[in-house]
Amino acid sequence: MQRPSVQILHTGGHYPGLVEDYLRSQGAPVATHQLPADAFQTLDDPEQCLPRELGQADVVIAIALPPGIITALPAFLADTRCRALLVPVEDPSWVRAGLERQLQGLCRAAGIECAVPMPFCALAGGGDVIGAFCKQYHVGRPRLEIEVSDGLVTTARCVQGAPCGLTHWVAQRLPGTAIEEVVERAKVLHHSRPCMASMALLRESGDTLMHVSLDIMARAAASAVRRAEGDSVIRNRP
Repeated sequence: MQRPSVQILHTGGHYPGLVEDYLRSQGAPVATHQLPADAFQTLDDPEQCLPRELGQADVVIAIALPPGIITALPAFLADTRCRALLVPVEDPSWVRAGLERQLQGLCRAAGIECAVPMPFCALAGGGDVIGAFCKQYHVGRPRLEIEVSDGLVTTARCVQGAPCGLTHWVAQRLPGTAIEEVVERAKVLHHSRPCMASMALLRESGDTLMHVSLDIMARAAASAVRRAEGDSVIRNRP
């Protein structure tokens, strides 16, 4: 599949705009739809909130929607062009564990690929459509490439990164960093933009999504250092 088209369905806020802007910067054709303010009210028919044009893209990204609308999406999208539904979780309140299991089952029944990455930078290519989306637009679990000369980063590139654009933003600011400081510099930059993941505690792990995202970034930076200079760079650190 070439250049999967994308629709973003959301309820407002800063985060959906970050995702839209980054996907557009990677060449994605993106349309966005903001639900009305009363979308969080209890509805007898949640589909009445959904825009008629929803499903006219290969991939739908649903951000911070009410549970009733999330579970209505698979049936609504079943007979449309849409073949993949992404429901990122930047806050534990967006999608609870039971809702995720229910959504996965509904999507399987509708013949739609589904991913519920927690947080969005944990996205891994699943089926053909989500895999094409990740590959075409360089999104998913971060992967950095750096080049080093005389102990300093000369170039840094985001091979694959967070759909909000944070990995790309960090990569742009790594040149000039001493090789032994790359991981700590990446972690500082991660907080400087900042990451949009929540500091609310996860019941399952007692950790926060912010810390999960930070760990993903640190691992990407450490892997880039290993590839650039060899495992000895990491082993010989004090």
